[in-house]
Amino acid sequence: VSGTNVLEVTPKGALTGTSFVYSAPIGVAGGQRWQLSAYANGFYPGASAITSDASLYALWFANSTDLYPTTFAADTLVQTLTNLPDNELMTLMSGTVTVPVGAAFMRVALRSVVSQGSGLHYDFVGARLQP
Repeated sequence: VSGTNVLEVTPKGALTGTSFVYSAPIGVAGGQRWQLSAYANGFYPGASAITSDASLYALWFANSTDLYPTTFAADTLVQTLTNLPDNELMTLMSGTVTVPVGAAFMRVALRSVVSQGSGLHYDFVGARLQP
């Protein structure tokens, strides 16, 4: 969060956009518990309203080569932040997920909803196996 690089998500052209950005596959086993986290903030250089929403998800896959939307089980929503303010302080999203029985891989996903003139920044996205 104190570094110099962030992931920036903005809509293409004049459209409102919803998108997923997700991690490489992480090997998991059914019943494991994982702590997921990410920091996010909005930015609005050309917008008159604060409208960007950020969500943190766990996506479940049977194979390491599967990509969204070919998931093994329903996505697990960890947390959503709506109407993120435009400031230097980032807001933490975090929570614990339990791996569905039969899932072999997880991808940590960031779901962004942004409109023209707005965007989101993400930083320090992580996944940690709980003991």
